[in-house]
Amino acid sequence: MLTKISSGSLAQLSNHLSEQITRRIDPFKKHWIVVQNNEMKQWLNLQLADRTGIAANYQFVYPSELLWKFYRMYQPDTPKSLPSDIGVTEWQILDLMNDPGFELNGLNIPANQDQKYYLSTAIADVFDLYQMYRPEMIEAWENGSLTTRDPDERWQLMLWKKLSSQWSQNYPELPGRVDAYQYLLKKLQHKSDLIPESLFVFGLSHLPGPFSKILNACAKYSEIQVYQSVPGNTSDQSLRSLYKEWGQPQESSYNLLEVDIEVLLDSDDHFVAEMITNSAGQVLEFHACHNERREVDILRDFILAQLDKNEEDTVSDFLILVPDTEIYAPLIRSAFAENNDVEIPISVPFSQVHSLHYLMDTLRTLVSEKYRISDVISLLNTDYIKQQFEFNDEQIQTLIEWMNDTNTHWGLNSGQSEFSVKKAKQALFSGFMMSPEKYQSFGDHVPQSSIQSRDDFSLINKLSAFLSALDKIEEQKESKKSVSDWIAFWNKWIVESGLPTPVKRSKKINYSRDLEQTSDKIPYLKTQTKVSFDLALEWILGQISDKEAASGSVGRGIVLASYVPYRNIPFRYTAILGFGEKAFPRKPVRPGFDLIDQHPKAGDRITKMDDQLLFLEKLASTTDKLFISYVGQDENTNEEKPSSILLTKLLDAINGENTGKSGEAITVKKHRLQSFSEGGLPDGSGYSTYDSDVNSFMLSEPDISPFESGSFSFGIDRDVSLKEVIEFFKHPSKYLCTNIYQVRDPYQKDIPVDREPFVLDALESYKVRAFILDGLLQNAEEETVKNYLSKAGDLPVG
Repeated sequence: MLTKISSGSLAQLSNHLSEQITRRIDPFKKHWIVVQNNEMKQWLNLQLADRTGIAANYQFVYPSELLWKFYRMYQPDTPKSLPSDIGVTEWQILDLMNDPGFELNGLNIPANQDQKYYLSTAIADVFDLYQMYRPEMIEAWENGSLTTRDPDERWQLMLWKKLSSQWSQNYPELPGRVDAYQYLLKKLQHKSDLIPESLFVFGLSHLPGPFSKILNACAKYSEIQVYQSVPGNTSDQSLRSLYKEWGQPQESSYNLLEVDIEVLLDSDDHFVAEMITNSAGQVLEFHACHNERREVDILRDFILAQLDKNEEDTVSDFLILVPDTEIYAPLIRSAFAENNDVEIPISVPFSQVHSLHYLMDTLRTLVSEKYRISDVISLLNTDYIKQQFEFNDEQIQTLIEWMNDTNTHWGLNSGQSEFSVKKAKQALFSGFMMSPEKYQSFGDHVPQSSIQSRDDFSLINKLSAFLSALDKIEEQKESKKSVSDWIAFWNKWIVESGLPTPVKRSKKINYSRDLEQTSDKIPYLKTQTKVSFDLALEWILGQISDKEAASGSVGRGIVLASYVPYRNIPFRYTAILGFGEKAFPRKPVRPGFDLIDQHPKAGDRITKMDDQLLFLEKLASTTDKLFISYVGQDENTNEEKPSSILLTKLLDAINGENTGKSGEAITVKKHRLQSFSEGGLPDGSGYSTYDSDVNSFMLSEPDISPFESGSFSFGIDRDVSLKEVIEFFKHPSKYLCTNIYQVRDPYQKDIPVDREPFVLDALESYKVRAFILDGLLQNAEEETVKNYLSKAGDLPVG
């Protein structure tokens, strides 16, 4: 039996689910619950624990996993990776394209190997989607039948049959996704103790067609309860039409269910989507800013104002959604930390900087861009490199200073560039090993006496080990190997790079799970096609790709997440930042031969339509107030930038038939570029981004007074090291700033530039001329001085 329980409140649905589990389910059996992502799993777990006192013995499953979990109950020996997986199919298609006797009418196969690879990845991607959303089309292809009149379907049918023939011949015992789907539907026609007696499907935004068919088949002998959160209930005609348009993908997918009993739950909860009708001005705020930092400043004041107004509110009532957490997370941390009167804890997502994907992507950029010094420094700052070579932040800053001192710009070795990293290392070693006379150079470099202690010497040795690891990559980058050989190379490089010390082994970052995503596919990679370093690395990056959705965790403060994870999870306050035209709805570029994109059906997931539904779900899951901001003005020209088309449609619907409780139209508030602009004066309610202190300072006469006067005490009540004493006497003002006043080092040099100078600016020209004059006054040969400057990298090329 299949029962559908619907409500506008996800909390109400979780109450009903809790009652069902408590009353009717054997506590010693696992409770199977299908949820759409990990965030819904966490939220529902907390809800069930709160209502029942404990959350135990739950089997949470994602929709994409359900097919394989059921299939493996019948066929438990089925491996995790299969020959029809997208990562393997890409190479199988590329092999076919490289076969001189292979051709497909209607498909233009390029001659260039790189273009062939990109075409094969696009085809493998659409084939993967067909298996997930259109298994009936694949089944028709297996029987030689077309399902549309699209001319691109014919060559796809022929290519699929070729691939299917290879899989059947080489791996007859292993199924593809469509094989597993067909097998499972046949098995589900009969009652089986392997399939759970009851299954709960909770809060899915949309149901894929094949997933719905599996539920319908299970319902013949199992009890299936599907909980649907229905977004967008309003009496306003304009809003109702808009909500219906945005909610259509969910409605059409749920109509695929063969429902026996339908239950509609009443709820006393009210959400922004329905409250807009009578009080839009009280539940909605729209802000246009000049940059992301100003968005965050205004958001901070909004949150503080809400916490002041309502004593019962907590930070856990707030959700912040952004298009890119890597951009917004540092800004939010910084802005919230600046308010010393109020501590605002925030739960931020796991940073990509800690991932294997980030490390490999940084390496790809480093090699492809010929070892720009900024990329070298980015690589040094990755967690893996820091750990493997035992670099700390202070040492990396020292390396940056050394690169500046040696005029290092790009290149790994002297064969690539006169400004290479290895040349810098050689100059540092030379300066340490000998005491050269002034204007003296050796070979192609000028000795630098930057190494002055045992710690410095240890650091230069670490740099040497790091460069040796890069040498191993440099030696292979021009070669061509099979993809299996490239996987073996990178696995070895990841495992073996670093210092052979006990510290490295005891604290080793474990990337084994990520590497398994590529290694598991090796048995099926029969291809002997030799591919370049760049193509192989791009494929590996695709296999270990980070999740598109990133989010913090509930219960650790204000939750920061990308747009997707918390799409229909209820919060009292939701802030959506970066809601500009380019960010949302997303605009993925699909190939013209994608039959799902060209001929969509109910249950298909089309990104544009799914993003409309996502926005509606946030309107319908926010109970108190929705805050939306975007970069609406150019920070240089003040030219207006458009918001998301979804925000424009919402404003048109709101202002069409009603203008909010006050009778005034709801508009977007445009903010000034700077927080101290007089246009940002507070209006007397809540917090304001207006900075009166800065404004007063800008308008006042400067009061110039001594920084310190009279006697001075360091106020240090601890032992100081000899190194600190030396640092103080070498540069007293620098020591005071960094160690006593705890301010950023004003003498800290910027990251070296990636390009050597072609023309000297006025200051550098003055320094060079002064250096030459000083040399001539000391009777040095003019050619010797110029040669010294050239090898030191102080003169423009040529």
